[in-house]
Amino acid sequence: MKVALLNVKYSPNLGDGIIAECLEHTIGTIAPSIQVESCDIAGRTAYGSGLNAGRRRIHQVLDRLPPFLKTLVSATLVRLLIHTRLESHYQRHLEDCDVAVIGGGQLIADSLLNFPLKLASACGIARKNSLKIAIFGVGVASSFSRKGLSLFQKAFGDALLFARVRDQDSVARWDRTFQTPPGDLVNDPGLLTSAVYPAPNRPTRPKPLIGIGVTHPSALTLHSDQKTDIQSLSDWIAFYVDLAQILSAKGVEIELFTNGAGDDVLFANLIADALQNQSETAEPVTIADDMAHPRDLAMCIAKYDGIIAHRLHANIVAFSYAIPHVGLAWDSKMNGFFARAERLPFLVGDLHRAKTAEIAELALQSLSTGIDAERVNMLMQETKAHITTLVRDLEQAPNRVLL
Repeated sequence: MKVALLNVKYSPNLGDGIIAECLEHTIGTIAPSIQVESCDIAGRTAYGSGLNAGRRRIHQVLDRLPPFLKTLVSATLVRLLIHTRLESHYQRHLEDCDVAVIGGGQLIADSLLNFPLKLASACGIARKNSLKIAIFGVGVASSFSRKGLSLFQKAFGDALLFARVRDQDSVARWDRTFQTPPGDLVNDPGLLTSAVYPAPNRPTRPKPLIGIGVTHPSALTLHSDQKTDIQSLSDWIAFYVDLAQILSAKGVEIELFTNGAGDDVLFANLIADALQNQSETAEPVTIADDMAHPRDLAMCIAKYDGIIAHRLHANIVAFSYAIPHVGLAWDSKMNGFFARAERLPFLVGDLHRAKTAEIAELALQSLSTGIDAERVNMLMQETKAHITTLVRDLEQAPNRVLL
């Protein structure tokens, strides 16, 4: 059997690569006879193959447009890309497969019709090739445009094998929006990070090292379903500077890191420059080395004594390595994971600059209380069991042509 994972494996955000590699590795370990291959629905074929600079310029133009025109222009560009390149990309990946699994990441989401258009095209080609289609480990957004919903309904049809999503909110949203088949809950494959990328023991340090995960505000604005009064770029720089200075004054070493996206890296450098100009910082603040592969992100996070981050998969990776982590809430998918990990007290919502002292104290509290290793182990074993069930159900699914 050959399985195609429809995902965004080669996204500049290496958290997406971690999801894909954890799912690929675990399926291969459970059933070595199954051939697993990712089909990045954006057409990327290798890490670092995304057009970061070009994408940044496109988003800068889109950000200046009113909402209706922004969606229209974005959808037109995506349709052109599908017609000129992505259809053949999907066909190459799907033509000799037995099943297509929409697997991992916040894929059932409608940001400017991007994923609806791409998944409708990919799933249409899968059906033409008589492939079975399933959904596993994805997040489901809270709302959809009328066109986006129509495209997803076209993509899924009425013949999905099953829909297994990664948090309780996603289950409720799936059932409310798509109804059939009913949604089931599974864990995010990224919980297996520490099994897929074993890390050396962290060194003993005179002072704890906390990684502050930096996310460009444009990403938070584009995908957020939770509001903050921190709006401008300068306000966000000040937020990170305040947080780093408070922790540094308390004797903590600080390193800025990102999940690898180009905009995040540029923003981290702006924050580092601002910190360098501030004499109040008691300890020097460093920036993590550039990362090109999911393993780089995993190893980067694994070296920290604790982290503070917006990115969901920075927090999931930290949890997998039993590293204390504080999440900065900007999207309800964060709530779903922190609830599952039983760490909701360490998720900070309603962000504003006045909360930096509270966040710093919470990070120190997290270091002192640590992570429940039994909870980590239980969720990792549960995640392996979910993927084992996925393999069994794919192998036992009846052969049929999806119309």
